[in-house]
Amino acid sequence: MTRGALLALLVPLALACSKPTPATKDPAASAAPSVSAPGAAVASASASATPPPAPALEARLRARAAVVLAALKARDMRSLAALAHPTRGVRFSAYAYIDTSTDVVLMPAELARAMSDPKARVWGTHDGKGDPIKETFAGYYAAFVWTHDFTVAPDVAIDREIGAGNTLSNVATAYPKGHFVELHFPGFDKKYDGMDWESLRLVFEEVPSDGGFELMLVGIVHAEWTI
Repeated sequence: MTRGALLALLVPLALACSKPTPATKDPAASAAPSVSAPGAAVASASASATPPPAPALEARLRARAAVVLAALKARDMRSLAALAHPTRGVRFSAYAYIDTSTDVVLMPAELARAMSDPKARVWGTHDGKGDPIKETFAGYYAAFVWTHDFTVAPDVAIDREIGAGNTLSNVATAYPKGHFVELHFPGFDKKYDGMDWESLRLVFEEVPSDGGFELMLVGIVHAEWTI
């Protein structure tokens, strides 16, 4: 079943479950914050508690993210490899939860030739089905990295998650020394009421370089509403 077909089945149920119960008189319930979209109630507490970066660091993160996005859009793996962390490489996470023990990590040399690499890897498991995501890098890239043109994503946040669903998000704990830029599309088809949102999170860590520090890519996280 395609994701669109699955959403078509689940949206009415999710909308019904998200409606408040008219009979409640609890003042605490009426004071609770509203949720803008079905499934948006589960967010990362650690991420929301992260203080915003200093303006200078935010500017550097935005600039670095723009270079990474340009390389991804052009499928230019050599340029992307030059932006990768030299000793830790880049971890690829298919969903918001980052499994630091099983998610695929590509070192810069592997990343440089990844698009033409015929080797199939297991990148995780498909949400809702549980079967392995077994793809070449090119296949994974098409399904879990460049699913949309994120250079024109309407929403951008620094060290703050925009997209939230019912999958635990642990970017802040998986990368305790990192900073991330989230590129977010709030949805594509009105009939799904925002449940077809997608985000790409680019995670960076600072590496000493020429007496200063350079932001290097350590993670690419794909996030979407999940079952």
